[in-house]
Amino acid sequence: MVVRRGKPIVALAVAVVASMTLMLTACTSDEPTTAGGGNAGPDGTPVAYQEPVKLSSENGVLEVRLSAHQGTVDLDTVSEPVSGFLVFGYKVLQGTSSDGSTTGDDVYPAPTLRVDPGERLIIHYDNDLRNLTIEDFYDPAFTPAGGEVPIYPPALESAPLNLHTHGVHVSPDGNADNVLLDIPAGMGNVYDYAVPKDMPNGLYWYHSHRHTMTAQQTYAGLAGLLEIGRPDGNLPLVTQDDIPIRDMALQYNFVFDRKGNGHQLNDPNWPQFVSTLTPPEGTQLADGTYEPSLAPVNFSETTEGSPYVTNWYSGPLSPANHRGQNQFVPGNLQSFSSDSTNIPADPSLPDNERDVQYTVNGQFQPELKLKPGQTEIWSLANISDFAYMPLRLTETATGNHPKFSVVGQDGNPFTQVQLPVGGDGTRLVIPPGSRYAIAVTMPDTGDLVLDMPPLDGAKPVTNPGVLYTNNGTDNPPAELGTVTVDPSVISYADGFFTFPTQTLLHITPDSGEGRTTPFEPGQNLDAYTSFVDTSVMTPDVKRTLTVSGGFGNEKASNSDPKAFTYEFADNTFPNIPLIQPRLNSVEE
Repeated sequence: MVVRRGKPIVALAVAVVASMTLMLTACTSDEPTTAGGGNAGPDGTPVAYQEPVKLSSENGVLEVRLSAHQGTVDLDTVSEPVSGFLVFGYKVLQGTSSDGSTTGDDVYPAPTLRVDPGERLIIHYDNDLRNLTIEDFYDPAFTPAGGEVPIYPPALESAPLNLHTHGVHVSPDGNADNVLLDIPAGMGNVYDYAVPKDMPNGLYWYHSHRHTMTAQQTYAGLAGLLEIGRPDGNLPLVTQDDIPIRDMALQYNFVFDRKGNGHQLNDPNWPQFVSTLTPPEGTQLADGTYEPSLAPVNFSETTEGSPYVTNWYSGPLSPANHRGQNQFVPGNLQSFSSDSTNIPADPSLPDNERDVQYTVNGQFQPELKLKPGQTEIWSLANISDFAYMPLRLTETATGNHPKFSVVGQDGNPFTQVQLPVGGDGTRLVIPPGSRYAIAVTMPDTGDLVLDMPPLDGAKPVTNPGVLYTNNGTDNPPAELGTVTVDPSVISYADGFFTFPTQTLLHITPDSGEGRTTPFEPGQNLDAYTSFVDTSVMTPDVKRTLTVSGGFGNEKASNSDPKAFTYEFADNTFPNIPLIQPRLNSVEE
């Protein structure tokens, strides 16, 4: 374990950013963190559910040091430590920890931080993102208009960052929640957050928010949960019935050749941002001499003979290219066909050997034990960069799908129990960055399963594709064909990306009898909330902002795949309209 030393605090300039990348309590286990590999390979078995280490305030203050650096992580589905992560080391300066520790390192997910309303959160934040050796952690800067676009985006040897407390009602100025700070590698900052006394209890999260690098750094591991008071929303009924509360951080990771000898975190976005502006000629693909390769950067280091399939295009860029559309779908759920080759999808591959996996608290399909009839509150947080996660519950004894009883959203408790918006209440979609608190009751008989279910009405996703075959060299042969994802394995499609079906959590009966507490739709919760219904108010100001997207940045080369941007009122970040609403005004 490494405890990282503090960095000098410097006057931090607000970053002038010239580009934008698409971006978007009581139940913590006392058991030590499970070592990696427990669920790896054909003999792997699910590990016991646990939660990240929790660092809590003491005498009104939680003061910690977080040091961001490149590191390795023990994933339960990989037999050796996985490289290529960006992780935090921590040191508790004032406060307590759930496992009694005062320091830790290479923590994934990042430590959960907890303070009550009216308390202070002080974070000594060190940027140790230097001497980086992650080949697909690339520079997000656009190629200037008229410049030569590199076939591979250059890798970063160091990176700036900052810190954002997502959703927390604190000052955005100075050393509070200022997402425009730019902390260079080798430097640090002390963040001091004064949490208001009237802030509702709920679950939030924190992550790096250095514009243009938010998605990469969040995916790679610089994200964790943040509890303000109780994550259930401090519901009186939960207190009255002493209902257990659990935090569940939802993420995903891509480890190519996980079923073989792959042990490196891969960036699923990589094929989007290499440049195939110049198409292959003659036998370049077949003999492996065409560059760039869209295959993972460590392809030659994985099992010889391994195939890699992804969407393909070459020539001028267009939003309709669809490259990257299936990057969040495991490779075994995609089929490839050409005039000479047919590789069918292999849904029979054990889930724990998939290359793309969706996790709960960093664990793959962990097993949670609950007493039959026990009601709990689960606070679910999607702390990924892009992934949409639709959820469903299934009682195995009956096949019944219970309706979700939602008691809070994005840190705000509801005043009444709600069903998910749309549908029959049995499907809850959690977008990136969102949190939901739900009441769940273990059935009297059988197991309970939380999964990402098939999407009703989904259609096959078919695109031009490319197949690479690992021949143990840096010049793998490739061929063009068609890539298809069957609708039966699609859980969500947002127009840009496709997401798979997968079991997330398996709940089995524990000994004894639990206590059931009903949470019915419309039931009053008597919770304190800051939610204000603006639909009944008259707007003070009305604005119209047209949102568009494409390769329209006149200062960037339209041949750079990274130069796709969203535009507001025909302007690209940072040259966007300045809007300064009045405090307590209502705008439409």
